[in-house]
Order: sequence, then C-alpha cells, then structure tokens
Amino acid sequence: MRCDRQLPCQSCISKGIELTCSYPPAPQSQGVNSVGDRIRQLEALIQSLAPRQQTSLPIVGAVGEDNESSLPGSINGGLVQLTSTSVTSVSTSESQDGGSAQVHWHGEKYVSSVHWAAVLDSISELKDQYEKEEEARMQPATNDFIPYYTPGPRLLYEPVQASRQEILASIPERPVVDRLVARYFNAQGLAPAILHSGQFLREYEMFWQNQNDTPFTWIGLLFSILCLSTQYQQLAEGSADHQLLTSLYLFRERTINCLALGQFTRGGPHVLETLILSCATEALLSKDAEMGPWLLLGTLVQLALSSGYHREPRNSNISVFSCEMRRRVWAVIVQMDLKLSSQIGLPRLLNTYQCDTAEPRNLLDSDFDETTEELPPSRPETEITPVLYGLAKNRIDRVGGLISDLISDIRDHPYSEIMDLDRKLHDAEDSLPAIFRWQPLSQSFMVAPHVIMHRVWLRLAVQRLLISLHRKYLAPTSVDEVELFEYSRRVCVEAAIQILETQKLVDEETQIGGQLESVRWIQTSLAQSCYLLGMSVLCYYLQLVKRASPPLPEDCEGTKARIHDLLHVTYPMWLRSSTVSREARRAVEHLSLLFGLRSGTSTCSLQEDEMTSCLSAEQNIAMSIDPVTWDAYQECIANLPEVLYEQILTPDVTGPISLETPRVHNALSLAFCALPQLDGSFYLHELDYLASLGSRLTGSANQALLINHIRRELQNLGFHVYSDNYNFQYQRPPSDPINLTINGESVPASGFVPYAGVTDAEGVEGRLVEIEVPESYTESPDWSLAAGNIALVNLYNTPLDGANRFPVWHGSSKWSGTIPGIPATNPGVRNISLATEAGVKGIIYNWKNITSFNAYAQYGPFKQNDQGTPAIYVTDQALRQVEARNGSRASFTSNGAMINDTHTETIWVVIEGTNLKNETVLVNTHTDGCNVVQENGYIPMLARARELAHSPPCRTTILLFLSGHLHTSGFTDKGRITERWLEDHPDLWAESSGSGKKAVFGSCVEHLGAAHWKEDLPNELYYPTGAVEDELLYASSQKLADMIGGFWKGADPAVLRIVNPHAMSSEQSGEGLAYLWHDIPEVSICTAPDWLLKVFPPTFDQMSLVDVQAVRRQSESLLKLWGAVDHLSSEDIRHL
Repeated sequence: MRCDRQLPCQSCISKGIELTCSYPPAPQSQGVNSVGDRIRQLEALIQSLAPRQQTSLPIVGAVGEDNESSLPGSINGGLVQLTSTSVTSVSTSESQDGGSAQVHWHGEKYVSSVHWAAVLDSISELKDQYEKEEEARMQPATNDFIPYYTPGPRLLYEPVQASRQEILASIPERPVVDRLVARYFNAQGLAPAILHSGQFLREYEMFWQNQNDTPFTWIGLLFSILCLSTQYQQLAEGSADHQLLTSLYLFRERTINCLALGQFTRGGPHVLETLILSCATEALLSKDAEMGPWLLLGTLVQLALSSGYHREPRNSNISVFSCEMRRRVWAVIVQMDLKLSSQIGLPRLLNTYQCDTAEPRNLLDSDFDETTEELPPSRPETEITPVLYGLAKNRIDRVGGLISDLISDIRDHPYSEIMDLDRKLHDAEDSLPAIFRWQPLSQSFMVAPHVIMHRVWLRLAVQRLLISLHRKYLAPTSVDEVELFEYSRRVCVEAAIQILETQKLVDEETQIGGQLESVRWIQTSLAQSCYLLGMSVLCYYLQLVKRASPPLPEDCEGTKARIHDLLHVTYPMWLRSSTVSREARRAVEHLSLLFGLRSGTSTCSLQEDEMTSCLSAEQNIAMSIDPVTWDAYQECIANLPEVLYEQILTPDVTGPISLETPRVHNALSLAFCALPQLDGSFYLHELDYLASLGSRLTGSANQALLINHIRRELQNLGFHVYSDNYNFQYQRPPSDPINLTINGESVPASGFVPYAGVTDAEGVEGRLVEIEVPESYTESPDWSLAAGNIALVNLYNTPLDGANRFPVWHGSSKWSGTIPGIPATNPGVRNISLATEAGVKGIIYNWKNITSFNAYAQYGPFKQNDQGTPAIYVTDQALRQVEARNGSRASFTSNGAMINDTHTETIWVVIEGTNLKNETVLVNTHTDGCNVVQENGYIPMLARARELAHSPPCRTTILLFLSGHLHTSGFTDKGRITERWLEDHPDLWAESSGSGKKAVFGSCVEHLGAAHWKEDLPNELYYPTGAVEDELLYASSQKLADMIGGFWKGADPAVLRIVNPHAMSSEQSGEGLAYLWHDIPEVSICTAPDWLLKVFPPTFDQMSLVDVQAVRRQSESLLKLWGAVDHLSSEDIRHL
C-alpha cells in the first residue's frame, strides 16, 4: 500500500504502527535564491553589528531622572538608577527599538532587535520568503489527536485523551451555554477584562454555525469561560451541588484538552486568554496557597514574552484593536505575576526594566472594535469601565513590583530607599480613582457590592505591601534602632491591624443579609494569605513587646487591647475555614496553643502573661519571612517549647484504673510511666501526608506510595521489613465519566460498582426493567425478568439501629438512636454474577434516601471478584427528573478495565521480645483505602514502632500492614485479608505449627478520628457537624472491656462505648475478626462513618473528614493498651 501522505497514513494504520508514522515534507520549489544563500550574504552585516553590541548598552524604555514618570502610559514603569555613562552611551532610537513583532495566521511572533529574525525582517526581499517558510513549518496538525512525534515538551501534550467529537459532545445545550456566557460577562469582578464582548459574541455565533471548523484554542476559551462561570455560581450560592461540581471539572478538563490539541506552546489567538482564565480557575479552586497556579503562570508569562506582549508594538502590522487588547492582556498578566508570586513568597517572574507596554485606556467595549483605526481617548475615571479597576490596581502594583524586587534582592539597601518606596506607595494610594478609595461601609450604602469588593482588595494590597516593606525593622538589634525604626514598627503593626479589621468586616458582610453577600466568593486563598500575614505580625509584635532586647518603648495599652480583641474575634473565622483549608487549620491549632483558645468554649481570654509564657524560648528573635506567605506565622511558633504541647494536648497517662488484681495494676502503671510521648505534630504530619495521597485502591500507585512510606519509617528505626508479594486482577475505575442516557436525556451517575463488570466504548443499551426487591434484601432479585435488557433495582440507604446492631458490654454508654450505615456495603449490591447468568446487560441501582454528594463515588461493595455485568449507582433524585420507569430506553458506559498481574504487597516487622520471645502480640491494619480515614490505622502503629525501637517489648510484637482489604476476594475466600496472612504464616502465631510461637493477643486498628457528617435530605445537603463519629471499639471479653475502660480516652472523651462482637447478629470487628475465629483475645477499633468508602475529588480537602485531636486521643489510648498487655502474663490476658 502506498503512503497517502496523511498523518498517520493508511499504510501505517494497517500495520498497527500509526504512532511511529512520519515522513519528510514534500520538496518546495526554490526561488531565485535560497534563504540560505541570502542569509550568507548577510554574514558581513551581522559581523558588523557585533562591535556595536559590545560597546552599547540597550536600555528598554525612556531614560530620565524618574523612570517611573518618564513613561506615563507604561504599566510597568519602574525606578532604575543609571550612571551618566550609561545614559550617554545609548541613543534614543536604540532605546526605543522594540524588536520585531509580527502577526501571522498561526499567532504572534516577537524577537528582540539583536535577534537574527529581526535583521531578516528589516530586509523586505527576505521577509516574504522567510514568512513563507515559517508558515510552512508551522502548519497546524490536521488530526484530532496529538502524535507522539509532536515537537515540544511531551509533558505538555501527554494529557490529551479526547477527540474533537468527544470535546464537542461535552458542550451543553445552547440555552445553558448562553446563560453561562452571559453570567461571565455580567458578573462584575469575576474575570479580568481580557475579552472584547463584541468580538467574542461575533465569534460565538460563528461557532454555533460551524463547530467542526472552529480552532481548538477558541473552543478551549469557551470551556474556560464555562468553567469560571460555573465556579462563580457555586461560590456565590455556597452550593455543593454534585451536578455543578461535575460540570465544573468536566469544563476544566476539556479546557486542558483543547489547549493541548491546539498545541498552545506555539501561542496564537485565544491561547493567552484561555491560560489566564485557567489560571484564575485554579487560583479559585485552591483553598490555600498552592504552587500549581504559579507554575501555570510561568508558562503563561513565557508565552506572552515570546509573543512580544511585553513591548509596546510601535512598528508592526498589528491592528489598533489588537494592540489595545494586547495591552489589556499584558496588564492582567503583570498583576497575576505579582499576586501569585507574592502569595507563595517567591520573586516575581517579570523584570520591570524589560517591559514598556503602555497601560490600556479606560474604554468601554462599545468604544472600539476590529474596524477602529484610531483609539478614542480614555474616559474620565469617574466612569466605571471593565478596565478601570485594573488601571487602579496597576498604580499599586507598579510600586508593589519595586517593593517585591527590593525585598527579593540579596543586597542591602539603605533605609532611605525604604522610605522612598513608602512615599511612592502612599502617593499611589492617594492617586486611586475616587470610586475605589477606601470608605467605611457606613458611608457606602449606595455603592455596588463589586465596587466595595474592589476597595477591599486594594486596601489589602496596600497593607500587605506596607508590611512587606517594613517588617524587617520590627525587631531592633541595637538601642539606636529602637528610635530610628520607630516609624517602620508603627506602620507595620498598624497595617497588620488594618488587615485583621478587614478580615472581620468581610466575614461579617459576606454573611446572609450583609452588603457583600452577593460577592461572598471574595474569600479566596489570596485574601487568606494576607490575613495570615496580618495575624502572624501581630502575634510576633506582642512577643517583641514583652521579650525584645533591647526593649521597645512602652506600648500604648490601647494598641495591645486592639490586637488582643482582633485575635480573639478572628479565631472563630479560622475555625470555620479549617474544614476546607489546610492553612486555616494550622492557624487554629497554633492559636489554640498560643492563647488557650478552644473551639468548644464560648468565652476565650487572651491573657498576656499566659501567652508570653508560651512563646519564644530564645532571647534574640529574628523575623525573616517572605512577605506574603505565612512563614512569618511559622516563625512565631517555631521556638515553642515542646512541653507546651504536653501541657495542653497530652492527656493524663496515669489516670485511675480499676482492675481485679494488684499485679495487673502494677504492670499497667509501670507501662504508663515508661511511655514516651509524641507531640501533636507527628499525628498532623502523617494525616496531612495521607490526605495528599488521595484514594489508595488496592494495587494503585498511591497505595504503593503509602506502603513505601511506612517501610522507610520502619527501616529508619532499624527494623527489618518483611513482605508478601501478590499479583491479582485489578479493575481500573472508568477513565471517562459514566455516560448514562434515559429516554434520550443525559442523567448524572453517582458511581460504578467495583468488580461488577465493564463496558466497551459503545456501552450497553436496552429497555429498563424494574425488579422489585424488599428493602431488607432477604431474597435475591429475580434477574431473569431483565434478560437481554438493563435491570433497574431499588437500593435503600437505611440507618442502623445501634443498640441491636452493635450490642455493648456492661458498663458502656448506651446507644442513643440510629447510626448511619455505610452505603457501599449495602447487601443489595451483591451476587451480581447471578444477573450475568440470567443474561442481564447491565444494572442501574436506584439509590434512595441519600444525597447526591454522599452517593458520589462510593466504592463498594469490595468483597467480590469480577461479576461480569456492569452496574452503576444513580440517585433517586436524578432518575425522577427524567421520569425513568419500566420500559424506558437506557444506555450507559462504564469503561473501566480488568488488569491482570497487578502487584501489591503486605509488609510487617517482627520485634522480638526480651523475655517472652515465643509469645506474640499481633497488631494489624490495612494500607488500601478511599480517603484519609480509611485507612489511617498505621499511624499509632508507627508510634508503637518508635516506642519499641527505644525500649524493646517483653514479648514478641508483630506490626502487620495488610494489603488486599478493598478487594478481599482476590486474596482469600474467608472474608478478611488478615486471615490470608494468618494462613500464610502460622509459624509466627499458631502453637499448632510446631514453631513454638503462640499469639496471646491481637489488635486491629482502623478508621481513627472520623468526623461526623450529616445528611439533610429535603434540602439535598451533606455537611460536617463539627462532632466526631460514634466510635466502634471492640473487646473480646467483659474483663478486657473493664480494663480498657479505666484509661480509654477515645474520639469523644465523654463517651465510652465498648462493643461485644460475639453478641452481634454476625460477628464483626473489622479486620480483627480473624482473631476471634482463632480464639485470640483482641481489642480492636473500626469506626464506620457513612462516607468511609467514598472517593473524594482531588480538590476536596480531606482533612475536613478527620479530627486530629481525636486521632491523637485514640492513638495514645491504644499505646497504653499495647504497653499494658506487654507487661501482663498470658494467663492474665486470657483471664481478662
């Protein structure tokens, strides 16, 4: 077969090697002289330029005594001190040379004036030939998929997984898109003014007329608008609607697909605008200061520079309209650079002295369009336009950039420079348009919320910069500096006070009925980083007042009182944010430590003596921070004495214990007295790490990361780590969203049933057949009714009766009512293999009595092998909307894959006893899980390993970290993965094995510190209540329950409830159940919140699922238990 010169060609496709298809381009006809010949003719000219480059210094922009004022139209004018020599060595014409900027169909191209392409550009005879060759080289890909041989960094193109057809199919119906686009352009303050509304709407109409020929980059721009508009709706409504979240992440993914398919690294129309909106989306999604948006900004900046956006286009073929829109785009990029760079405490990316782009004019979109030949003058600043806030912000940022450069400079600067920048910053603030100058809200009743929001941002920006400029002068190093830097100290403290007062105001006014309720999304991670800076400075200042050497002047009592009041008032604000923000959570923990604040108290006192006694242990305190991160706050608490953690957080380890024999009491007392304590940071660090991994399904890469983390920790303690390696058949979750259609309408699916079965790309299609199943699931469905079709089966989310389901030992707290069941363990989703035998094409479970968010991505049941029939979950609410009923036509895809020979491993350590080497204590957990609670049982086990590395146990202890829990049937038919290990290693625990080893005690640890979430079904809400989930603590005997009841401080210290596993309708103690099967005394914990098997989205803050202090209490109680058991004889343990 001959090559048809397509890419890939049919010849390669037929051979199955299309990914390697490549061939040289067809030869082009040569002109009279080749470009190579003509370039050689320029050799002498280029060589003649070299001496000139060596003797001249190209300076960008005009030169004068004040470079900032010499370019009144520049958005990046900055101070630069030039010597007289440097000024006279550069001619005006050279300094004004803006390089070469040209517009082609494939995008803008900019090179500096000393680049060879700029030289070629200056020769008209070569210019046309060069452009022809360049356009031939830059021909766009004709395929919808990026081939492997595409030039450029593979990392940027690798994520492409969608074709044009799939991307276009993701666009909602036009009325929905119309509303989202309208919201984008009408929501004041939502997005930067980088799009001309008239131009976009014209392109928008063309898109609907011919979608297939629309460039990927424009489609990506549309998706970025849809994404940002959906995000605005979610933030404005405070909604956690599953459909909104699904749409948001789909639009976000499609934006990335389009950028990659459009080969965005080449630049071109719509690329920078799309990247700006994507960067804004990522910044809004981030609850904390993250590196991701800043890295995306780096790509954006480089593309803008390569397209010449940093230079005012004086001699180019760019239209007047395009020039103005380029200025708008560049102004936004400069602002984002300073904002995001300062947020993560890094120098800004752009160099002021290499940029001379003029600032955009204060114009409405209706003032100009693509046909405009000369821009009208700017409207007066009394008229609000889409760009007016950007112009105002630039006045602050112009000085802010200079401040950023100064504080990032490793050289020392005289104090006079600091004061000069201080003056310029105040002048910039005074020059703001009157509409954006700060006014108390009591004087702003007639001002629109988005204008107040802009005032807030500008005020925070000024106060942040003042702190950045003056913060290093807070602590004097000599007596002379006390008076010399008094101004800086006063300004810095006052700026921090103003920041927290703004935080208080914004928190109040964004509540229901407040003046800022409609712009509540103002509470972004950018604002939070500023609040953290203000808080840290005030904490540090109070410390200095008490401890600084040399001493500071006696501070005004009124100032200290203001600071105390503000820290007191803002604490509950951090507390509310702590459910979704890692930084807020750390602020809460440290404020709790510093000032004795507690979330459960209604009154909190900030006693100065109490606070300062908890602060610095050193006399010389240096505050060296990046200006806008909260490193300052970290610095404030870096030197806290470790005893502080013990005083506040560590429970009394010698509490009263009521036991039957003095011998047991003495053993327990001895164990507790020798117990080394871990500070709270150990538990927080491990939970943070676990949350960062996300879900860790059996055999997944994330699970392997956790296993290796545990292995390293154990090896670092000097233990030999054993392992059992397994290969099994793993079902990869669907790579694409489940596509469910009923009666021709799309229906959101909640998730797939693991190991039920998978579909191909076409999915399954058929008639819906309702199968009646009793809510108790006492009998199996009659699957034969749905043979050749799709079964629709009701699934009930039924709460459990605590008293009957989990009977407790005598002396325990009684159950007060029902407890939520784990939806994904519902018995109605079992034995799907029977449906396969009956010829059912697919199963749709109609999930009742559950909110959409709770139902989303529940992973279960997990104790079955491949059943052969794909099955999915759909909420009852979703099915009612499309009136799904018996006989409706339905189809769905669930394109997961079964992967053979997937690897995983169980690891363990054997810590030999000093006395009773043949008696073993088994402590186990599992490493596979769906979230930060399932499974965090390894954390107290690592704490136990630390203890035993320091002080070996009396009897042999085995710490066992199992794998296979989330696919039990792939490893054992006994129902517990613990049983697989026990069967494989009887020599370590079974007396009958002949090894002499005998297990005398077992303990399983699962699901610590689970936070309680509540469903509000009528309002479709699912939210954390602030309480902890009811603890499920199991003991195999009444006497064991009595023993641990004497010291156990669990999830809720006020409640002690110990379950009797033998009295249950079916024995249960999690993975500890295997110990009961072998008559091994056990105490296990296995709490079960209803979200236990839920896989959360990557942007969800999983730390909102766990109570860190509850984890610590439970872990320390377990450490006491294991220490006590180690000092008891086997007869005592058996007696208990």
